[in-house]
Amino acid sequence: MAGLHLVVHGRVQGVGFRAYVKSIAEGMDLRGAVWNSRTGTVEVVVEAEEASKLSSFVEAIQHGPGYVGRVDVTRSEINNLGPGFEIRPTISAMSFLSVPSTMSFPWRDA
Repeated sequence: MAGLHLVVHGRVQGVGFRAYVKSIAEGMDLRGAVWNSRTGTVEVVVEAEEASKLSSFVEAIQHGPGYVGRVDVTRSEINNLGPGFEIRPTISAMSFLSVPSTMSFPWRDA
């Protein structure tokens, strides 16, 4: 399964951006999660059966509320994100490891 980890920079917190990302993801039948980081960015992990959906997703989220200045994209094979797409609470990079054990993020070990 194709997957991405995105870090979205710009004015993306406090403007409804996470809800917008969730709406886009659900409309495209993608799985994953979105959360605010304490560094002022929004992070997203997303997976799809079809890699082409991921490109469309990245393009679509750049037109959401607020201002997207840059999206850093890391491609990876992600497994076990679970069903659906969720908005997670704000987390720091160090608390990233507190995600459910059913979630696997191989780029963390790279």
